[in-house]
Amino acid sequence: MRRLAPVILVLVVLLAGLWWLLQDNRPGPVPRNEVALVPDTAPRAPAPARGPHAPPDTHDAAPPPPPGPPPQAAPAADEPELHRPDYGHAIWRGGARIEFELADAAGNPVPAQFCRATLWRQLGSWWLRDECEVQGGTSLVVCHGLGEPGIPPAGLEPGEYELDIQSARYGALRHRFSVRAGEQRRERLLLPNWTRTICLRFAHPDGSPLLWIKTPPVVSVSSPDLPEVERPGAPPVNFRTAPTDEPANEGMGGGWFSSRSSSSRRPSRDNQVYPTDQGRYWVRVWVGADNTIRFPLGELWGTQEFTLSGRFTESHWDDYPVTLNTAGDFAQRVETMDKRQADPPGGRQVIAADEYAEFTRPAEAWDPLTAPMRPDQARLVVRVTANFEPQVQFSYDGVKTNGAFSRHGELFSAYFVPDKPAYFRISDGGWFATAWERIPELSPGRVTEARRDATALIVRVTCDGLSPTLKAFAHTVDLDIGMLKAPAGRDVEDPRITEDSSDNGSDEDRSSDKPTMELAERPDPRYQTPPGGSVLHKLVLRQRDRETSGELRLGPASLPAPAAGEQLTSRAHLRGVALFNRPWRGSYELSLDGRDVFTPLTFDGTWRAHDGDPAVLLAGGSVQPRVDRAFCLRAVGQLDEGLPWVCGTIMEYRHDETARAVRAMLADRDHELSPPDRKAYARELAEVEAAPTEAGLRALIGDAWDRLDTDTQRLWFARHGTWYGRTRLCSDEQGYVVTGSLKLEPGRVYVLYLWSNSRNELHPDARVVFKAAEGVTDLGAIRMPSYR
Repeated sequence: MRRLAPVILVLVVLLAGLWWLLQDNRPGPVPRNEVALVPDTAPRAPAPARGPHAPPDTHDAAPPPPPGPPPQAAPAADEPELHRPDYGHAIWRGGARIEFELADAAGNPVPAQFCRATLWRQLGSWWLRDECEVQGGTSLVVCHGLGEPGIPPAGLEPGEYELDIQSARYGALRHRFSVRAGEQRRERLLLPNWTRTICLRFAHPDGSPLLWIKTPPVVSVSSPDLPEVERPGAPPVNFRTAPTDEPANEGMGGGWFSSRSSSSRRPSRDNQVYPTDQGRYWVRVWVGADNTIRFPLGELWGTQEFTLSGRFTESHWDDYPVTLNTAGDFAQRVETMDKRQADPPGGRQVIAADEYAEFTRPAEAWDPLTAPMRPDQARLVVRVTANFEPQVQFSYDGVKTNGAFSRHGELFSAYFVPDKPAYFRISDGGWFATAWERIPELSPGRVTEARRDATALIVRVTCDGLSPTLKAFAHTVDLDIGMLKAPAGRDVEDPRITEDSSDNGSDEDRSSDKPTMELAERPDPRYQTPPGGSVLHKLVLRQRDRETSGELRLGPASLPAPAAGEQLTSRAHLRGVALFNRPWRGSYELSLDGRDVFTPLTFDGTWRAHDGDPAVLLAGGSVQPRVDRAFCLRAVGQLDEGLPWVCGTIMEYRHDETARAVRAMLADRDHELSPPDRKAYARELAEVEAAPTEAGLRALIGDAWDRLDTDTQRLWFARHGTWYGRTRLCSDEQGYVVTGSLKLEPGRVYVLYLWSNSRNELHPDARVVFKAAEGVTDLGAIRMPSYR
């Protein structure tokens, strides 16, 4: 037995260890929960704590905080697991470009300018207009995504789309297609109608050919519209207004076409006639459309007008006889009339004419050195060699610019009066320019050529100083460079940028700021000057291949010598994209449902003073775009598509347990605070906050007092009228949320709730716990359920 005792002891220890390993409540690693997707169910009251290492509650967004000291004071091992930003490809726009080549039902190219196109992006059961372009002179409709006038399109987001094409001539088509991120492709679309040339054979009553008609025909064409489809946008999330705040005020089908089919329009005259081709007249019609051919005539032809209508599908239109009851003295009277020339006669040119080629014929080359000109003109041609894309500008006083030369390769040309003094210079259209130079003596009727070289100091400007999501969001960046007068030495805030409270103060120190909806900085600050200073130059940087960069081109006269006490200052203005081909409603540019104002999301930084010699700072590339304070993220779906209509709210993490308890109470039974006198309510609330009593709280929140467990919860509800605070965040059309007005304290932990599919304030779709950073808090891409 003594020999077996050690063996038995070892077996007991092994069995005890195995039993311990099988227990559910053993200590273990804290589970990671970077973005908690909140199920679409009613929230429950906080469950009892199950220990510091209990797994998260699968029936709610996240487990309730354990009892004890607030998270800030807890040991590091018990701090909430923070969101890890994703700065991968999902922070960038989709960037797809789909081209559609239009053809008629017979396979012939269709001139795109005769069509109207509308692109719709589908997000589940909701729709959003997107951008497409009908390219005149081609057969292409290009779907290239949102942009702004003068800003390159940003491309399409991944997902489903519908393209509506309508043409009076060629008919209507609704085409559904899918897009992958970054996809570049071209498809061919066949419209339902096609062109055909018919022949009308005019004759006198005796059967002889009618050699003259009054005027060429007018052809009117129309096609049925596409059937209307209801395309609703997402309904808003009805966030509640705090009881102390004043409520906010909530506040083309197919067409008709008419043209002359065989000749240009000319005014009708009584004393003129046009020749037929031995009685025949060819007319272009569109088979499948409703065509009306109208020949204005008169007494001489026995009728004021000859009209034909139809879709012209039958074969007899290849030679259709028309007998007119002409006057007996027709030939004699025609002899006295003005006979218009037509070569070939009878509209015969439409037989062989390629209508598409008529609109795509390339322009003839024009050489400014050899092209003819009037004897009283004088042409100056400047041949420029430069290390940038140059312009040649002219002036009549040698001080300000009056115009620019026309460019033809490396040649620039303009006409001048020989005896009038003028000046010219080489410029980049921005900061670089040579000195004004007197135009040499010019000879009337002749060309004078001059050769000039221009070399600029080129400084590359990038957006590498921006955070990843800000860099992806900034489809264009305006870098404003100016001079700031004394006093200097500190950042100067743009007066248009307002500070809006995120209500992240303590329970005792409640902010009285009004709520804010952060969709965009509405006042466009692109042309504002630094207070006490002036803007010298604006450099526009554009995003290409996921890089946003530009060039400062400097010359000897680019920067005037600073006055005493002046300092170089700069500011970065970030600009997103939006629908720019938008309809008008009164004085507003609105979406079709009238709810959204398609203003691109913009973000304007602060004016920052730079110490040192301005010329040295600029030449050394020390002036680069930078943002000192911002909050940003991009909400994306399962295909990494940017999600519009995403709404959010932020609160400090230490208030989250209280907020969740109020949320559970409201989910169980709704209770709305809407006092008739909000100012009186605010006074009563201030008294209760100073000395909370049951009577005072009951007077504010009524029977909600009995449904909440602590005075902290009751005060929270009395203060906000709901379970969240005052901050409101909204994404733009491509999922970006960018704002500089949140007062996030660096190092503090916050909770962000987001809504996408859910439009119910009690059912957020995601919960993100994060720590505010110094300067820019960039949460990267936050993946949420795609719209359904």
